[in-house]
Amino acid sequence: MLVLRNRGAAPEDLLRVEWAELTGCRLVQRVAAAAPAAPGQPTRPGAAMPRLPAGEAPKVKDIRLQEHYQTPDGGYRHLDIALEGVELGGFAWPRLRFKLADGGSGPMLEIRARPDWPLMFEAWPGRQADEYGPFLLIGATDLAGAFPARLKSERDRWMLLALVRLLPVAVASAAREAVGDPAEYQGWLDLARRLAEALPREAV
Repeated sequence: MLVLRNRGAAPEDLLRVEWAELTGCRLVQRVAAAAPAAPGQPTRPGAAMPRLPAGEAPKVKDIRLQEHYQTPDGGYRHLDIALEGVELGGFAWPRLRFKLADGGSGPMLEIRARPDWPLMFEAWPGRQADEYGPFLLIGATDLAGAFPARLKSERDRWMLLALVRLLPVAVASAAREAVGDPAEYQGWLDLARRLAEALPREAV
């Protein structure tokens, strides 16, 4: 059973904002461009993604909207979503968290390595950091390309698969809480589906 509870958060500022929960202050940083794949990395799509058995789907106990943010000009927006009780492939994650962001160039998943975020990866695959710590941006081309092969842990590969497969239902639940306009709601669903459909066919 999926249960959505809105924990809420104050509006964030331009481009990228992380809420400092203990101090109540806002920290702002710009989005850094994704680093290109290093030479010699595997390029066969989905080389490292597990194969999901027919009829199996990830389980999630709770979906929580952390924050909905949009700039005044509409040039950037995101949904910050937490998932609790995720299970897939014999693995379990008490809590996962991600941002589905849209800056006009296509949907992106943002994942942070911070004390106020759950530990998402056993081996952190990101190559970017700012003054607030390491972060990872994953787009449709990354999912369809070499990014999954960068994940060294089997658990991490199953986590990514679970997260992407849960995107449509997670975003549907969070967007239902965040927005009232049907067209905007549908727009969020379309962004989630674009990422979910980017997975190699053998992984879905």
